[in-house]
Amino acid sequence: MIICRNHIFAYRTYHMRITLLAIFFLAMNCLFAQQEYYSVKKGYILPAEEYNALLKTLSDQGKIETTLFKEERKADSIIHHVRLTLIPKSAQRDPYASVKKWVGKKFPLDSFTDLPADLQNGKPTLVNFWFTTCGPCIREIPHLNTLQENLQHKANFLAITFNDEATVERFMNRFPFSWPQIYEAKGGIGHMSVRSYPTNMLLDKEGNVVFVFGSLDEQFVPELQDIFDLLQ
Repeated sequence: MIICRNHIFAYRTYHMRITLLAIFFLAMNCLFAQQEYYSVKKGYILPAEEYNALLKTLSDQGKIETTLFKEERKADSIIHHVRLTLIPKSAQRDPYASVKKWVGKKFPLDSFTDLPADLQNGKPTLVNFWFTTCGPCIREIPHLNTLQENLQHKANFLAITFNDEATVERFMNRFPFSWPQIYEAKGGIGHMSVRSYPTNMLLDKEGNVVFVFGSLDEQFVPELQDIFDLLQ
């Protein structure tokens, strides 16, 4: 049997080159692969593995709703800025389910009259649905006013009610509420299926609904301010 050593050498050289190329491309993929992270609160960033473990833990307690506010892409990583809302298993229903159907859709401006002229000025907007004899609505008003004071140059604010203007004016003599008001808006409120009060709706700069929640308390004000910064 005759063996050509030149052929063996060429064969080995060829496979060595293939191996080196494979190692090179694998190293390049590792070098340039973007690692995924999740920011669930300002300054609190989790690797994807820990984030998924957190989701699994929370899912044992109820339904989890994930709201994505921003994706921050860097050369070697992607940071998903999200908020997790837990609806406990003990809750019989989600009181805001009907309104959450608007998430991802344009806020229907044409369903309301007398809107502020600067509402579509390229800023995110917080819309508050309320009425004058609603206890939770009254309790959150100081926090809504604080939010407006802190973010007056970064955001729009709009309050919508089915009460008439005279009723709201009498109310404000006792409970100052500094937001622009839309009165007698039963039609628009019904169109948006608002059934629980208060209902707060966050819009991005393009006027799309991105987040729906209930009452605003003192603890949530700083977090909501951070969310507005993400939407800038």
